[in-house]
Amino acid sequence: MQKKQIMLIYWLLAILPLIVTGVLLPFFPDTIPAHWSSGEIDRFSSKFELLILPGTIPVIALFFSAFFRFITKVSDHDNSKSSNVSMIIIMIVFNAIVYILLFTTYRTTS
Repeated sequence: MQKKQIMLIYWLLAILPLIVTGVLLPFFPDTIPAHWSSGEIDRFSSKFELLILPGTIPVIALFFSAFFRFITKVSDHDNSKSSNVSMIIIMIVFNAIVYILLFTTYRTTS
């Protein structure tokens, strides 16, 4: 794959959780569980708190993009392929975390 295609996939994965959360937000009640302790809910919050993690993922993606670009430039070896794979894997993990959070939150509210 070319670098442009990889970066497109990377940034799509970076903003996808924000889009998905924004689309699903109307289906959540106004108040959702926000913290569990010993299996019991001990704090509730606004459903808009669900946007915090997806909203920070593009910022984190920007940091990782700059970090991997820096590593590739200062390295003696061509690490671009491993850097690209690492960047995509990081975004997939963040996507999974957001979707698990959305699923568990929805499941506890319905």
